[in-house]
Amino acid sequence: MENSDKKNHLYDPYNNDINLLWTGGWDSTFRLLELSTKQVTIQPFYLKDNRRSETNEFKAMSWISNQIKKESTTKAKINELIVLNRFDIEIDETTKKAYSSIKLKVPKLGSQYEWLSAFSQTVKGLELSLEKGSKMDYLTQSYGKRITIENKIFGDFVVLDNENSPKDLVDLIGEFHFPILDKTKVDMKTQMENLGLMHIMNKTWFCHRPINDKPCGICVPCIQAMEKGMKYRFDSASIFRHKIHKFFEPIMNTKFYKKIKRLGV
Repeated sequence: MENSDKKNHLYDPYNNDINLLWTGGWDSTFRLLELSTKQVTIQPFYLKDNRRSETNEFKAMSWISNQIKKESTTKAKINELIVLNRFDIEIDETTKKAYSSIKLKVPKLGSQYEWLSAFSQTVKGLELSLEKGSKMDYLTQSYGKRITIENKIFGDFVVLDNENSPKDLVDLIGEFHFPILDKTKVDMKTQMENLGLMHIMNKTWFCHRPINDKPCGICVPCIQAMEKGMKYRFDSASIFRHKIHKFFEPIMNTKFYKKIKRLGV
């Protein structure tokens, strides 16, 4: 069920062992640190999206990159970060249709999966670090079928079973490798504690709408982090905003509130 249009890879897959999407966030940094302890070459990619958090993400990635070089556990070669603009990524009609189709099944599927999908068609075996319980975990199990590929060098990873999954799902995520779909954030924390690398994990950045260079506590990544055992990463102001948001959330989810918001009242 392979799409012949998805064979033209921009980057030579044989120059690098691992092609990794990295944002400086918890999940992708966990994967980077996990790989750093192995004898592999890592090529990290960052896609600019004009997010308010980009400056914070670059600061985090710079610090983390420098710190990894100092760790006694580091065995990998980590290539220089390749930074690209997501607005320069050409999205073909097949990918657009696939995204629209999957979004009908998962209405809250982020728009980033459309251009991430297009980018995955240009990079061989691109790793997307998403945790257990994520939308991709759901899609690859409940809507599609998946295969676990065993690899003794850089660890097992999940791929979509392209032969036995719906075409729209194959067209959207069939090129990705998913290395941590079997791990929760708590699992990752435990693994990093055992490796003695939590001081690096605690420098990751996940908030999309920082306030005074601190996590806002109310964007989607902040809410997920707060509710998945990472409350210790927030200051008192962020926690307070999170509590206020949760208090008003039932009201904000009503049809009446959404209608008023659309009208700009």
